[in-house]
Amino acid sequence: MRREGTGREGTGKEGTGKESTGVEGWAFGGKYRLTELLGEGAFSRVYLARDGQGREYACKISDNTGILAREAGYQKEIGHPLFPSFVEYGEAGGRGFLVMEYVRGETLESALRRQQFFSAEETARIGCALAAGLRHLQERSVPLLFRDLKPANVMLEEGGRVRLLDLGCVCPAGQPESSAGTPGFGAPEQFAAGSLQDVTADIYGLGRLLFTLAGGSFRGALGRVVAKCVREAPGERLPDMRTAEELLAVCCGQAGSRRFDGVQKAYLRGRITLQKNIVLRA
Repeated sequence: MRREGTGREGTGKEGTGKESTGVEGWAFGGKYRLTELLGEGAFSRVYLARDGQGREYACKISDNTGILAREAGYQKEIGHPLFPSFVEYGEAGGRGFLVMEYVRGETLESALRRQQFFSAEETARIGCALAAGLRHLQERSVPLLFRDLKPANVMLEEGGRVRLLDLGCVCPAGQPESSAGTPGFGAPEQFAAGSLQDVTADIYGLGRLLFTLAGGSFRGALGRVVAKCVREAPGERLPDMRTAEELLAVCCGQAGSRRFDGVQKAYLRGRITLQKNIVLRA
């Protein structure tokens, strides 16, 4: 796989050389040497960093210390293996520095440029792994929304392990928030200023991502799950990531199979007792 790094918006871009934007190649008073620009967005840049023992990290730098400090706080609290692990955060010279695990692999955005689409089984496997980590966010005492599911933010490590990058858009569910996310992947309510977004916003984002991975086609069992995720009205979507994860786990083995209808009905009767009206149709 291509060597790609951890970052926001610029994740997946190849390194562009040594840092030369005012930090003189160092961060945290010389603790880390910044060696490559991995990616950049509107408010931040992400560099490959090495400590004195040669260990590699990703270092995100931003002049907007408030936003970066909030992201660092969430990354430290969440502690789920789907996301890059937190190392440390600090501020100097009016800039914030977030040091985190450097994730090696290939983004789904890059993979799609090579192969155009994934099989239904692989799409379901990726979706199931994402849903498991996002379920961790949703089932906290104060549920969190990721809000930026897109191919550029999902990394496949060597061996196929799925990782989700960039916690910059994370926010608590059920609170008025400013617009955030990526058009074409974010739920419609994410782009309505002051809207109250619930956990189904990430259900929508997951569905749009899987739709893209599968080549933009609703097919078979997986297609019916995706179709239920991307309903325009939040109340018509799958209710939560636990539901999405378990249905996608079924799809991993049953994608495209006629047996899925029977499995689906048994699942709905036995597991979603309060959602008897759910019917997965495109």
